[in-house]
Amino acid sequence: MTESTKNIFWAIVGMLLLVWIVPGCFGSDSGDAPYKKGDLSNTGGTPTLRNSYTPTYSDDPYTTNDESNDQETGYYGTETVSACNESSGNCYDLDADIYDDEVERLYFPKGGWVDVDYSDCDDGYCYLEDENGTEWEVEY
Repeated sequence: MTESTKNIFWAIVGMLLLVWIVPGCFGSDSGDAPYKKGDLSNTGGTPTLRNSYTPTYSDDPYTTNDESNDQETGYYGTETVSACNESSGNCYDLDADIYDDEVERLYFPKGGWVDVDYSDCDDGYCYLEDENGTEWEVEY
């Protein structure tokens, strides 16, 4: 191999490495973390407040749960519903935003929520799928 052939070879290898490595150093084209509907920092939204909430629980230092974060139903959303998670089979009383007979958001006792991507409601009974793909049966 001649000296000029070696130089051309290494120049091509260097360009290929730049094309392969440099884009990975700067992340995706959007420059943002993946969008998640329930994340206030990305959406700027606020929960629907039905009643003002004052924590009624104090933290028990002997448990791993911070009970001061627990909230009772009846404070967030427009209604309290009975919601059953199809994959786990567990049912919960949760607050929800319901507009025009469609569930739009489910609120959880720790203060988080999920937005609903698909909702099929009929006479107070709904089948829905949240933003994470979890399927729910909801009665209100």
